[in-house]
Amino acid sequence: MRTATPALVAALEAEVMHLALVARIARRDGVLLAWTSADHAIELAGVRHEPSPGLTLSAIDLGADEAGDLSGVLSDAAVAEADLAAGRFDDARVVLALVDAMQPEAGEMVLGAGRIASVEARDGKFTATLRTALAALDRSPVALCSPECRAQLGDPQCRVNLAARRNVARVASVDGAALVHDAPAGGGGAHAYGRVRVLTEVNPMLGNRGVRCGISFPEIYDMQIQAIFEATALALREKIDARPEIMVPNVCTVQELVWVKPRVEKIHKEVEKRYNVKIAYKFGTMVEIARACVRAARIATVAEFFSFGTNDLTQGTFSFSREDAENKFLPIYNTEGILLHNPFEILDELGVGWLMQYAVSEGRKTRPDLKIGICGEHGGQPRAIEFCHKIGLNYVSCSPMRIPIARMAAAHAAIKESKGLAVMKAL
Repeated sequence: MRTATPALVAALEAEVMHLALVARIARRDGVLLAWTSADHAIELAGVRHEPSPGLTLSAIDLGADEAGDLSGVLSDAAVAEADLAAGRFDDARVVLALVDAMQPEAGEMVLGAGRIASVEARDGKFTATLRTALAALDRSPVALCSPECRAQLGDPQCRVNLAARRNVARVASVDGAALVHDAPAGGGGAHAYGRVRVLTEVNPMLGNRGVRCGISFPEIYDMQIQAIFEATALALREKIDARPEIMVPNVCTVQELVWVKPRVEKIHKEVEKRYNVKIAYKFGTMVEIARACVRAARIATVAEFFSFGTNDLTQGTFSFSREDAENKFLPIYNTEGILLHNPFEILDELGVGWLMQYAVSEGRKTRPDLKIGICGEHGGQPRAIEFCHKIGLNYVSCSPMRIPIARMAAAHAAIKESKGLAVMKAL
């Protein structure tokens, strides 16, 4: 229901009408913009409305309980593209009304009001999509308190206008691993953050992670390696006996280590020269892929140590996604006796354990002094530690809260062995 002052009602009932549309936009930064369809400026409630012939009845489409469009009015020079790109019009308050152009003091009849949901450029002019107060009733409150952003970049919920940020380029050729494209309008740096979209994956667990990401984007590994060696150099200057171990994750073939190692050696020499110190270090890998266990003899030709990442190794061996399995079918498997334990909590000795034992045997055929350990949740589980002791592992790496339990379990296993007591036999 729309209301009007008695003076405006009289103007509407008169034989000759001088009606005009007025529009006001109140931005969140306090800026107020006002226009009118009249051919002259109108003073209304202390606000000067500048003439804008583009503001017509056909330009307004505002539902009572949904959203609408406001076009034409935003073609004014006061609406700068820079302000739109900066989000200064996001959630701005909009009021559309009718007034008597010759007697604006008679008041106005509000046709609609709302807030700007998004602004787009069309044919050199700007069109705003509005939402009314009642439209907010359809919005779920969950997204407002979600720890993650549920909006898609550029949609109305995101409230980021991509029109001023979008550039289009055509791939012209391929140079090795690099794509050569036409320079887009807007010049250099327009696609500086394009890798965010490249790194988005359907199945990250099996995607571009670990050493694969380091090979795809070498600057990531270069930065990490340099940080490790520089921190070591600073520690050595303080008379701290620091001996870093560079561990490359997610390796499935020795050729990945062959690719990484020269970069490590180069940065190592540069840091030693820059800080005038000698840094002793080891180069190894985290064994968390079944193929790495099977090819352990070859991998040990380059790696000086192994560390079993049994969480990922368990996921790969069972073809279970831990997050999905534990929340869906694993409890049923345990209840029905299909699996006796949760393999992410209790090490699967018959499957994952067999791969570990094989990797230990094969790796030490190539490098008898190969240092081998286990890291992760299983590293703090007493039964797993006893098993690791039996197959010849040298160390355990686990979270701080599990260290006391791990040390006790390792001591018990060593005592049992020294006294000839029954220790869990290897597979």
